[in-house]
Amino acid sequence: MSFTAPASPEAACNLALTLLKEDPAIVDLTLPTTDIEALANLWYHQKRRLVLRSHPFNFALKRVILSADLGNPPTFGRTSAFTIPTDWLRFVSISTGDGLRIDATDKDIENGQILLDVANTTALNCRYVYDHTDLLKWDPLALETLILHLALGFAPTLSANAERVTE
Repeated sequence: MSFTAPASPEAACNLALTLLKEDPAIVDLTLPTTDIEALANLWYHQKRRLVLRSHPFNFALKRVILSADLGNPPTFGRTSAFTIPTDWLRFVSISTGDGLRIDATDKDIENGQILLDVANTTALNCRYVYDHTDLLKWDPLALETLILHLALGFAPTLSANAERVTE
């Protein structure tokens, strides 16, 4: 499969429609005026985040130092809390300032926080996948995966509509 890189969410959705042999009819996802635009609006952000969470693509990685949330410690079970960035989708690595790597079993992620048992740690070094929205900067493999997932999301609704089914 070969795709022209979509420059917008609408273009990505239109490519998914062409895979399903539908006319590319998406003009605006933010204010949908047709059933097909409403369908695309329903699926686009969910499928984009699904693709980003599925793999630590280089184009969607960020590094950040998180400070301990001293005013909102865990109620029980863990000793330290750190607020997760608002654009976070998945952690790739977490370590303390002195290089101690935090494994999956050493932390809980709850209610927008990382909860740890790390005494005297006031900062964490984190690499994470973020909610990357600029499709022009996406890797071609990730774009194609997004378009295929969009087509999978659209297909049941489009095929259930008797007026759209062709021989």
